[in-house]
Amino acid sequence: MKILRLDPSLYLLWAARPPYRDYFEVSRDIKAPLQPRCATSPWCPQELLESPGEPVDPLSEPRLNPDFDGPHDCPYDFTTKSACYEDINIRALRAGLFPRRDVVLVGNFLTALAYRVETERVPVEEIDGSRILLAHRGDERDCWYELGPQGIGLRFAAAKDSETVRGDPFPWQG
Repeated sequence: MKILRLDPSLYLLWAARPPYRDYFEVSRDIKAPLQPRCATSPWCPQELLESPGEPVDPLSEPRLNPDFDGPHDCPYDFTTKSACYEDINIRALRAGLFPRRDVVLVGNFLTALAYRVETERVPVEEIDGSRILLAHRGDERDCWYELGPQGIGLRFAAAKDSETVRGDPFPWQG
């Protein structure tokens, strides 16, 4: 028997410290590789001048092959780099958002730390690779928390302006 969820959504949290003017985007810290079948992700194996079988640090500056002409032996069967990047964006967004069960846990944790919390519902069918979380844009994260036995890592990224915040008030807050 297959159980269908009534609301197949994931959630992004927004949190503000007193005096509640500056919001932070709160997302899950991603600990696992986004494309585990590709050791050189986000680069194609032929795109790098290093050994193609060795894992690559995505934050380092790799030496790129100037003769690279697109993916060939892709473990995900991508024919273009843009398809690969779209897949990475989708995987990163899904991994960075919270399922409903974690929204309550994380929201209560942040509320206990005197944050005002808002939730943004992101329907799963709208995750198409066009949205990138603030924490995944390469900016420095402002703070990081690890929630006890659940092992939920939280990343905080400062919203540039209040227009960025799209959430609804978290339950139990006035």
